[in-house]
Amino acid sequence: MDYRELENILLQDKPSIELRNRKEELKELIPEIEKTYDFDQKTVWHPYDVFEHTMHVVDNVGPDLRLRLAALFHDIGKPESFTQDEEGVGHFYGHWVESEQAFINYQYRFNISEEDIYLIRKLIFYHDLSINSTSIKRFLEEFDQEGMDLLFELKEADIKAQNKEFINDRLNELAKNKKAINSVLGELGIKKINDSIEELKEKDFSTKQISDTHHTFEDLYEERTLLFAALCNSTEEFAFKSKKHYDEENDPMYKGDFIAGILTPNGIVSFHIDLKYWDYFQVVELEKAPVFDGSTPKENRERLVSLFNKEKQYRK
Repeated sequence: MDYRELENILLQDKPSIELRNRKEELKELIPEIEKTYDFDQKTVWHPYDVFEHTMHVVDNVGPDLRLRLAALFHDIGKPESFTQDEEGVGHFYGHWVESEQAFINYQYRFNISEEDIYLIRKLIFYHDLSINSTSIKRFLEEFDQEGMDLLFELKEADIKAQNKEFINDRLNELAKNKKAINSVLGELGIKKINDSIEELKEKDFSTKQISDTHHTFEDLYEERTLLFAALCNSTEEFAFKSKKHYDEENDPMYKGDFIAGILTPNGIVSFHIDLKYWDYFQVVELEKAPVFDGSTPKENRERLVSLFNKEKQYRK
């Protein structure tokens, strides 16, 4: 098997059939994929090992080479990111970073353009990141309408390859997110979000126009920021700020901001904050922010709630 042959396989109606039959050849072509074979994910969310889950995702997306390559690589970094908690449940914090890096190792061996390479990398990187009121701006900056459609297709395929008993809520939430994103993209009426700053100004479209009828996105973001600053300042010995990310050279998501965070009994909660709020955070300044542990918005909320338990003590 060579890379051109792999491309042809990926464009078949059901690529998993031949990929399973030629696993030995596949691992010779992409050695990182061998670790996914029979890799137990140790979680009720995933009844399949990493490779079998990947095969389902590859079959679940349409015959678009960009999507199929993104699907093939989207979880390839899981074995390198695997940890188990005290209950023995498996976690894969930041696996999207390892997965993107694996694709980077082979990106120029496929017969695809630079533009498609960059899109595939973004699809891999963002496939497991939540789309919510605090992250919508990031996604709009990274993807145009076509890119968002492909990302949602990958996300849906990924969810459908998980435990059927638990996926309905996730699919419903994804559908809501897709409707919200498409509504915003429709109002923008532009093809490229990345190159649209001036167009946004001309259209006078901003976060001031995204509203839940009571508050705009901009209002909620600013209030969240000010409340978090007050929280950090009230427990300054456990809070920090830094203008450098823990992985400054390889962090593609954020520019022109800083990180502020607080240590809770259950872990660190940190946010990317606009630099205009720097002076509001009167806490210790670190040379680099601590390594992000992959916490989800839900886990962050649980960590913040843990601050209410006065019996628990902070750990430095």
